[in-house]
Amino acid sequence: VSAFLAESFPTGSAGVGSDVRIYTPTLAAGKGWGDFDVQSTLSYSMPDHDEKKLGHQTGWNTALQYHLARHYWPEIEYNQIRYTYGPHDGQTQGVVTAGIVTKWPLQNRLAAVFGVGYQQPVTSFHTYNHAVTATARLAF
Repeated sequence: VSAFLAESFPTGSAGVGSDVRIYTPTLAAGKGWGDFDVQSTLSYSMPDHDEKKLGHQTGWNTALQYHLARHYWPEIEYNQIRYTYGPHDGQTQGVVTAGIVTKWPLQNRLAAVFGVGYQQPVTSFHTYNHAVTATARLAF
């Protein structure tokens, strides 16, 4: 079980980017049984201003992974966002992602992690329709 706080900094220029910082506290938990594991997070985004324009989002994510081979984990994942305030107030969006994650040791506990997936909306409300996702990070 872990807790963390993310902060998104404003980027871009006037009319192109956003001038709002967004703070997102998150609670994460996971459990493994042999080659199978479950990971889940619960988060809440809070913009520092412009709440009527951006709103708040409560995010919930659960991933099921199976350690198929030394470096590969196929996964199925459910992501849900509940919107409050803002233009999507009261709406809930859910997507299912099928994907694969790979992890490669670099040095000691440091590892490179890469993943790719395909998202499919499963709720009638969605802000996008189908997407390919990719991730790259360093784990330690």
